[in-house]
Amino acid sequence: MVSPVRRVLSEFEHPGSLNLSHLAVDRGNIYLAGGNVLYQLDQALRPSHTIETGPVLDSHQCSAHGCSSGSQSNNSLIHTDNYNKVLAVDRRDSVLLVCGSVRQGSCTKFRLSDISSTPEAVVEAVAANNQFGSTFAFRDRKSVV
Repeated sequence: MVSPVRRVLSEFEHPGSLNLSHLAVDRGNIYLAGGNVLYQLDQALRPSHTIETGPVLDSHQCSAHGCSSGSQSNNSLIHTDNYNKVLAVDRRDSVLLVCGSVRQGSCTKFRLSDISSTPEAVVEAVAANNQFGSTFAFRDRKSVV
């Protein structure tokens, strides 16, 4: 049996040291997320926008809002890798929902057309707040996140 000839039409090389873990597609845009990074690619896998999502100063002792000033928790802040836990397209509101492991698993909403535009923080503990914790996400018609 002869194998068909395959040829690579395009490829994307992730230069980061942490793995990519999630992929979402919407109307010609491809979104990739992983440790400390979020990409928006075009159909030819060329990066349109790249967002560094970490490392950030964080502590498990702080809430999704962060540490209150003067609190003992501020002493535990360390540079923490942000592992992507949720990457979901919301066509109704034209946003990309991105939740990571920092800030107690809080999320950020990015515009689908341009993730580099000013994002909207969703300051709520939603996703697992560590590298290995699993998270399942869905959005119903009434929820904020």
